[in-house]
Amino acid sequence: MARTYGLPLTLAGLALAAWHSGLYAGILPAPIVPCTENGPSCTGEAQMILGLPIPYLSAVAFAAILACLILPKGHRP
Repeated sequence: MARTYGLPLTLAGLALAAWHSGLYAGILPAPIVPCTENGPSCTGEAQMILGLPIPYLSAVAFAAILACLILPKGHRP
């Protein structure tokens, strides 16, 4: 039952994370525009966790969720 709802949401999240990662890496043509000087910083060390940017971590998290939904869990009677 969880797979029915989780799989489409996970695929949508993975697609969005891939798009955001492409923007971050500069693969997609739209560059990341810095925030205003009064607002929070959108780039830099504040947006890194364990040395990885948040868009990449999001893609890894959605890929892990997708793997958990797709891979068999064992024998169920």
